[in-house]
Amino acid sequence: MKKWFPVLALLCCGTALADTDNGSANSAGWKVGGGVGVTMGGDEFGKIHVVDKTNGKVVNNENLRAGRLFQLDFGTKYRFSNLPVSLQTTFGYHFDTVQGDDPLNNGAKVSYQFFRYPIEIIPAYHFDKHSVGLGLRYDLRPTYEFTGRFNYKFKNAPGLILQYEYEATDNVSVGLRYTAIKYKFQKEEDGSQTFKGNHVGMNAHVWF
Repeated sequence: MKKWFPVLALLCCGTALADTDNGSANSAGWKVGGGVGVTMGGDEFGKIHVVDKTNGKVVNNENLRAGRLFQLDFGTKYRFSNLPVSLQTTFGYHFDTVQGDDPLNNGAKVSYQFFRYPIEIIPAYHFDKHSVGLGLRYDLRPTYEFTGRFNYKFKNAPGLILQYEYEATDNVSVGLRYTAIKYKFQKEEDGSQTFKGNHVGMNAHVWF
């Protein structure tokens, strides 16, 4: 998949540039915008105990998963004038985190998190106010860390996205998606285990 990612990206961008007629309906042409999403799924990295500071007892367990939790992104969307097709390209920040005080380190502020920076390219077919897209995702610098304890780096990871969107207005869209992706440690000494980051999610975007 890594071999085909840049090839498909260039093909999609080249096709968009080749279409110069922006005068039709359906908001044809370029838009810029941003979005926010919530995702669930993926393999579990581990759990952390949440302790009541008044009595030292464990009151809850929080876990991190390779497909969670919040995703923020920004980018562009191109709507072809003579085809019911669009091309969306975004760069984002996807993370799952637990933050608090570390009782084993004099109550120091710590964070337990997994984060990555996804690049997404999603061609989509439109019908009425609906669209279905099948696209590519490439996660940069996936990192699993616990402040002051460990910091594990993963290899950049390619993935696939299946997405449905509904255009509430010309500028606002909401969607459902499924993403298939997996992560491998960057260093062999960190382990040979593969973590699946497959997840489902809901998102909303605003375009201008």
